[in-house]
Amino acid sequence: FDDVDDLVFVVGSGGGILAATYDDTLKAPKCSSVTRACYAGPSLLKSRGTVGLGEPNAPNTIDQCEDGNEGEYLVDESIESIK
Repeated sequence: FDDVDDLVFVVGSGGGILAATYDDTLKAPKCSSVTRACYAGPSLLKSRGTVGLGEPNAPNTIDQCEDGNEGEYLVDESIESIK
């Protein structure tokens, strides 16, 4: 199965590291402004689909390509954070 989460990042050259937040319109994590780095942690991305405790705000995708629900949490693929 594929595990591809869609995130929206706007990256620039200044500023510090911002924490991404869930965007209700996009239905995915997003950084609020231009910065040199953005971090989306486990509070936004933990697990995938309904595996384990389930992914917060699943499916966290902007293109209708949802994660699969098969497998075992922390044994099979899942994205826990992105920086």
